Amino acid sequence: MSHVLGKPLDMASIDEIMGAQKMLISRAHGGMPFGPVGVDILRPAGLHRSKPLDVLITWNRDDASPFIALRFGARKFGRIIDRILTSYETRAVFSKPGRTLGSQLRKAGHSVSTCEIVWRPQDSRYGAAHCVELPLLLGSHEDWVHAPMLGSAPARQVERYGREARSLWTEFARSGQSPGQTEWLEIV
Repeated sequence: MSHVLGKPLDMASIDEIMGAQKMLISRAHGGMPFGPVGVDILRPAGLHRSKPLDVLITWNRDDASPFIALRFGARKFGRIIDRILTSYETRAVFSKPGRTLGSQLRKAGHSVSTCEIVWRPQDSRYGAAHCVELPLLLGSHEDWVHAPMLGSAPARQVERYGREARSLWTEFARSGQSPGQTEWLEIV
């Protein structure tokens, strides 16, 4: 991003950063235009701690779908190609690095649970999109009713899955107990 701005990121205004983001998205011809900056996500803090950690790694089945939609906008190729691109990008950017991180942590003696969120809300063009778990973990259906990723998911489903998600994540934080498989979460 700094090369587009012509200055360090921390010296740019919000308007300059937003303009640079729009430019980078419009020029992206493959891959994700953004990612962690200055961080090797496969070298987590605590990897070599003497006390084992309990780690939960999750990703969403269609994590890349909103990024594919942003990148191609009105130039959509069609549902089948969009699904192929989403699957490829999700695997390359989210699930494969998540699995690799989990493997490295296990080799270092840590307890790791890996899960994939598979919930594809009714009528959502994004499927099991990046951040689809946020309505389950934070707030209620009413707080997220206008979020495009939810499509027309019934309030009772969002509320039920939300109770389950908060219970599973809370139990993991308390005990390190791996979440169990549910309708919306697969253990991988």
